[in-house]
Amino acid sequence: MDIATILGIIGALLVLVLAIGFGSLTAFIDLPSVYIVICGACGSTIAAYPASKLLNLFAVIKNAFLVKQRPPTEVVKQIVDFAEQARREGILALESRALDNRRVYEAGDSARGGRHGA
Repeated sequence: MDIATILGIIGALLVLVLAIGFGSLTAFIDLPSVYIVICGACGSTIAAYPASKLLNLFAVIKNAFLVKQRPPTEVVKQIVDFAEQARREGILALESRALDNRRVYEAGDSARGGRHGA
């Protein structure tokens, strides 16, 4: 995370704590407003996406909280396999390989002449 992001979050929380410290908490919480914001956000999301995409919502939420990260040794082995194939068949032979790691994909795309940044 960037240092500016951390400082921004800390600053925002500090201002919020100071503002609440000079008043009551109920001055900052209005339940009808909370309902309007939450239900409005849910409603606009439902309206913006087709039902087929909305049915995948729980799978997406699960993936957001339960990240399956591959061990670094597997990623290194995959990169070595790519290097061996590129040495034998040329760098363009890697286009047919399934690249499931975003960083490996970007590195391979850059090696083939793409424009991905880090």
